[in-house]
Amino acid sequence: MKKNNYWYIWCCDNHENTGEGQLSNIYLNYLSKIKPKSEIIVSTYKKIFYLKDRKKLSNINKNNFNFFYKYFLPIIGIYKLWLEFIKKKKIFYLNYLPLWNSVIFIFSPPGTIFGPITGGLYRGKVNSISSFLRKYLFPILYFINLKILYYRSDFLIFSTSLLKKIIPNYIKKKCLFDFQALYLFNKKKLKNIKYNNVVFYYREHSNKNYNIDITKIKKNIPGQILAYGNFYDSKFVINHGLINKKKEKRLLLKSKYAIIASENYSSFFILDCYLNNIYLICNKFFYPKNEILFFKFLKKKSLKIIKILINENNLIKANNKILKILNKI
Repeated sequence: MKKNNYWYIWCCDNHENTGEGQLSNIYLNYLSKIKPKSEIIVSTYKKIFYLKDRKKLSNINKNNFNFFYKYFLPIIGIYKLWLEFIKKKKIFYLNYLPLWNSVIFIFSPPGTIFGPITGGLYRGKVNSISSFLRKYLFPILYFINLKILYYRSDFLIFSTSLLKKIIPNYIKKKCLFDFQALYLFNKKKLKNIKYNNVVFYYREHSNKNYNIDITKIKKNIPGQILAYGNFYDSKFVINHGLINKKKEKRLLLKSKYAIIASENYSSFFILDCYLNNIYLICNKFFYPKNEILFFKFLKKKSLKIIKILINENNLIKANNKILKILNKI
């Protein structure tokens, strides 16, 4: 078989219990439906493997949030894509694709197929350099990079619809939104007995907006408050730290409610809450407005509770659209 029959994919993160890793695994599953796994090569920072030999990495990568992973891995990926481009392989840049990162979209080789693009709009107060950049610089970079992508790519895949309202209509014609929600496709909701526990995934990040009064939750809902991810400093919270997917599933099975951040209403944590019939506790800044997921607001004493619902027809349409898009490759 000729070398140029192979597809080469650069993947920054393939761990099953990180958001970017789960995003990459969904995309790889779709690619395997339209091309034999034995002809797809996936390259990460640590190893190269054929898709047919892929094993999901269940261990949490503690370096996932550091400076190296955010800013140097994409540069390494671009370099490796150029090496494969010279060999005339079809090349993909799969994940760690925030819309603000102009370096990726400008310097990737011609013909690079980009995976799901991420990003959101910052609604919080400006109280640091990071929040200033997110509020004022990122929208400018979004505008520039959308122009670049319009001329570079025949189609654009966005992980959520958080950026949909800032994308011009002539570019939207090329777009598929809420790719992340395809995580739910062909999965069934679990029917199980719930404890009155509250669970949440906590990550220390300038863009994360929880704004939840733990004391208020403790007074209104009986049961334990369980957290995983970064350490949450509260005497009412039981911290489980960085955990694998199996332990996360056990925490969800033991919980009836979940605390959610407001910046992403299509996060994998929220999708898992849907599959586990968990009610969501949110703050006043929560504005769910996408096509696949929608939310029913309930009353629970003095807390704002949401029940997540799903539009099955739009999920099926999104599934069919992504297959149609990838088949054009």
